[in-house]
Amino acid sequence: MSVPVTFAAFGASVTANPTFSWAPHASDGVDVLHVGGFSHGGYRSYQVAENAEFVDSDVTVLVIGTNDVSNERWRVPLSTTLSALREIITKSGAKRALIVAQPPRDDGFHLEARQLDTDIRNYATSMGWMWVDPWTTLRTSDNKYVPGWTIDGIHPTPAGGARVGHWLHYMIRAAK
Repeated sequence: MSVPVTFAAFGASVTANPTFSWAPHASDGVDVLHVGGFSHGGYRSYQVAENAEFVDSDVTVLVIGTNDVSNERWRVPLSTTLSALREIITKSGAKRALIVAQPPRDDGFHLEARQLDTDIRNYATSMGWMWVDPWTTLRTSDNKYVPGWTIDGIHPTPAGGARVGHWLHYMIRAAK
């Protein structure tokens, strides 16, 4: 019998909300096991970082940045987002880090979100962390949701969250 790859999940509502979260679908309890982390709906990257703690896991999975992109008044500076990534990975005690692209969005900030993903991907790969985009089958070429895959323009449908989680299951195994 093999030992499962363990992962800690950090993020906002796409990770936290049981209706559409990817996390339960990534964990099958046999090959891949979710063992903790921190996620909270509406939190920006620095708020997730403030609450991050050590989790004894093989892989730390981060889905952050969605709430960092919003109107100009509330936008989080890129340097803050990147510092939060580093802080979460450091605090979590990550043996391996898997940085996940943000979901598509239909709220008018789709281009800003795409740029933030590009910046996060470039930073993550420069740090030697794995970066993946499990949203490709739910994302149009202009970074919006494929029709029928979102409940509100930001969050996936339950089936969308499951699709992303199943995809991440294999990426978590590969990250170990």
